[in-house]
Amino acid sequence: MDQIILLKNDVKYNAKGNVYKYAIVSNKFKKISEVYFSKVKKNKIKAWKKNKTSKQFFYVIEGNIILRIIDDRKKKIKVDKINLGKKFKYSRVIIPKNVWYGFKGLDKNSLIANCLTVNHKKCKMLSSEIKNKNQQFMWK
Repeated sequence: MDQIILLKNDVKYNAKGNVYKYAIVSNKFKKISEVYFSKVKKNKIKAWKKNKTSKQFFYVIEGNIILRIIDDRKKKIKVDKINLGKKFKYSRVIIPKNVWYGFKGLDKNSLIANCLTVNHKKCKMLSSEIKNKNQQFMWK
């Protein structure tokens, strides 16, 4: 999917406690204006959001989630499913602005960090209850 960037887990294992790389300010994600955390309970769905003004950098800190993306920026709509978290290859993803997303918790409590390039108060966010005949299928 255009501009969706998956980042592999980057863990430095240590007997005293592991160290998890969060983010590197780079060409992929040049600026961090705000970071907040979101908990997702098992089998609960938080959807649908679209940030019109900011890229978003998600990092699944604890637990595992299914991330669904609906990219309707072009005539042909693209839908993608990405598993994120410790038990998967990837735990970090950069989502461009103007893309719908939602997530479902796979563990008792999953914790997601969300970085924004624009302060949340200045962001133009859309929320929607996107309904279609495949809605339930999307989260299985």
